Amino acid sequence: MTESRSSTTNDGALARPLYRATSSPRAKRYGLKAGPSAPAPAGIHSHLRQHRPHPPSPHHFNPTPPSLLFLSLLDCLLLLPPALLLCLLLLSLLTDFVHTTTHAPCATFLTLGCREERVQLQQHPAESAAAAEQSRERRERRRTTPPKPWSAGGKKRAAPAAPRRAPLPAFGSGANAQKAAARRQSAREVRKETTQNTAFVVTEPGEVARAKKNGLDYLFHLYEQCRLFLLQVQSLAKEHGHKCPTKVTNQVFRYAKKVGASYINKPKMRHYVHCYALHCLDEEASNALRRAFKERGENVGAWRQACYNPLVAISARHGWDIDAVFNAHPRLSIWYVPTKLRQLCHLARSNAAAAASGLPPPPALF
Repeated sequence: MTESRSSTTNDGALARPLYRATSSPRAKRYGLKAGPSAPAPAGIHSHLRQHRPHPPSPHHFNPTPPSLLFLSLLDCLLLLPPALLLCLLLLSLLTDFVHTTTHAPCATFLTLGCREERVQLQQHPAESAAAAEQSRERRERRRTTPPKPWSAGGKKRAAPAAPRRAPLPAFGSGANAQKAAARRQSAREVRKETTQNTAFVVTEPGEVARAKKNGLDYLFHLYEQCRLFLLQVQSLAKEHGHKCPTKVTNQVFRYAKKVGASYINKPKMRHYVHCYALHCLDEEASNALRRAFKERGENVGAWRQACYNPLVAISARHGWDIDAVFNAHPRLSIWYVPTKLRQLCHLARSNAAAAASGLPPPPALF
């Protein structure tokens, strides 16, 4: 065994051996000879003394400083032979090359696939247009197809039957129950048809309305048609021996719908009946009112409200009896007097009586 001397620092600490041992296997393999080693600088010894590990204690744990760990790793790398370092370098380069060649074909494949799809669309524009048209038709079919009576889960179910209500007891004879059912059916039909009526527009006498609007001459023509339907209903009732109606009732409106005149309904005809009454009683005043509202650009609602005052003035000349005025005219006798017109006549009569006696007039109804 070859002995090696150790150098001692100023404080007596053992630093490192001055001579390497020549009997180690590494020295024999690479032909290293024993010789004096260079003394370490004083700064390294002071650094080692400063970070020298303390004896372990049960209450304190002091890990190895990072600086010593770095120095130990660096010493290990320096002790490796050059051939092994070269192999590690080549291995790292080979790893980078394999990583690059592995991921590059994926990106190339995606790019080529997109390019191939674009080329196919360019080569077959007719097929792509046909496919787009088919998909559009399928979407339109799904949108317009009514929902199926079974659930969306795919299991077919029977449509739930509507609960049947027990029929109400009919008081009186069976004819009264039939009349009540007919009235309800007529009300349902009228509500359904009212939403389908086109609006009217204020027009001068002889003027034809444009677009989807109807003029006032057309409105007055509907009242003439109702009078003709009433005459037909009366003739049919006489033939079958039934009671003959004297005014335009629901029976006339049902007959008009049955013969194809569905544009004639009860709400619309009752809504403008006082306007038709003014047209029949004083046609000149009605035409002047139509021209004035047409020049001002008023709508048909304002014109309808303005038709009440001339009728109240006419009833004042006949003792405020508007029912007698209607019954005296051949074309108005088949229509019922509107409730609002009767109330306005009664209010005007009360105001006139209050003004004659000196009392304050009653409050307005509308």
